[in-house]
Amino acid sequence: MRQLVRDDDALLLYPEELIRLSGLGTAIAEIAAAPISVDDLSDELVERFGNPEGSSSKHATQAVIDELVERGVLEIL
Repeated sequence: MRQLVRDDDALLLYPEELIRLSGLGTAIAEIAAAPISVDDLSDELVERFGNPEGSSSKHATQAVIDELVERGVLEIL
């Protein structure tokens, strides 16, 4: 996988597809490069981006994690 980061967004080039990550997705991928709990990841994201509107930070973090796992960007250990 090759990666291009510009501003806060990232492009990830896999042999079979190109994935664009928003600033939030890029931050999650960077923070989760080393194993981290959802709670700790959520706390770090709140520090960087503030609390999400209309959802708990943990629920919002889990939703993005699920999408990144589905796309093959992250894996659950």
